[in-house]
Amino acid sequence: MSSAFMIGPVFIQMFSTSRGMLLAGKMLGGIPQGIFVVSTANYISESATVKMRAPTSALMAMTLVLGIVFGLTVGYERFLYFDSAWKSWRLVLSLQLIFPVLTITGLFFTTDSPVYQVKRDQVGPARRSLMKLYGKDSPDLAARLASIQLAVALERDAQAHLAPARWIDLFRDPVDRRRTLIACTIWLVYQAGGNAFTANGLYFLNQVGIQIDVVFKITITMLALSAVTNLFAGYALERFGRRACFVYANVFHLVVLLVIGGLGFVDYHSAGGLALAILINLAISTQQFATAGPTYALMNELSSLRLRAKTQSLALGINALVGWAFTFVTPYLFQPDSADLGAKTAFIFAGLTAIGIVWSYFYVPETVGRSTIEIDSLFSRSVPARLFRRTDVSSLSSDVVG
Repeated sequence: MSSAFMIGPVFIQMFSTSRGMLLAGKMLGGIPQGIFVVSTANYISESATVKMRAPTSALMAMTLVLGIVFGLTVGYERFLYFDSAWKSWRLVLSLQLIFPVLTITGLFFTTDSPVYQVKRDQVGPARRSLMKLYGKDSPDLAARLASIQLAVALERDAQAHLAPARWIDLFRDPVDRRRTLIACTIWLVYQAGGNAFTANGLYFLNQVGIQIDVVFKITITMLALSAVTNLFAGYALERFGRRACFVYANVFHLVVLLVIGGLGFVDYHSAGGLALAILINLAISTQQFATAGPTYALMNELSSLRLRAKTQSLALGINALVGWAFTFVTPYLFQPDSADLGAKTAFIFAGLTAIGIVWSYFYVPETVGRSTIEIDSLFSRSVPARLFRRTDVSSLSSDVVG
């Protein structure tokens, strides 16, 4: 439905005759785009195996980067035809139609979430969905279905003593409040890593006098590296854990930001300018590895089944709101006619990242290899985040708050 709705706003953008009309098309297009992200995250959390949750979540971050690469490449190539609307910006905007068409076509080859179907007592369709997801000959289909039924039964048992899930429930119960705050705050740490600064890399580097075509080539190369980084992040999240990647990889990202800030004290028109261009784009890759991939994986695992959709919607909404605020403010920090901090702007995000690292050490739990029921049990027994990985769930009480 969102894919079909997306087509309308794209046509509004294509045939815009004023800035207001173009803005309206962009705003309307943001609605289905938000639904895409939330529904995809929810689908992964409900359909992927325990071992595949992190890699598939990291792929979400990778596709966002690839979208930027695609848009920048096409837009830069069409810049030469600025005298013709249909050869330049209208053509670029029309290419957005490719993706909803691909999504609608792909619906014929996908299946619904088995968790969603079990919640609606559609056991037969849920079994068929599992067969489609894992193969007809998978030896543990019955066990997977039984696990989903158990998780849903535990959720319903909890709901029997509660009203239907409401937004206030994200904060009413101490356990749910803890899970909600972690899911939302990891996105704040992501934005604190300087996403708004590195995303403005082309504009910033042009402002400080670096040749635009050189910057563009470096940016495209490093963004491609960033996409590949997300592929490796999927492996690292399983091998080393979500918490380890989120906390300790952010230390390396902090170092990169500090070096960028230090280059603010050198002459941009010398070799320092090229180093600055490379490091700003390297920061995109380090941030993707440190927070983007881990954040998607953690968000999909931290919330309970009962409140998952609402938790993910709130977390992604906060991410969008804070991202907008940073994107609005950041140019005023580095522009010569404003605060004129230049590359020293990175020091601000380095400080915020340092705070995020300290917070993450105490509050981000390790969920690698844990089932939904095990994660529920660890949260319900108030196990400290630092002890999640080495806590034996079987030694805990069987009481689970869903």
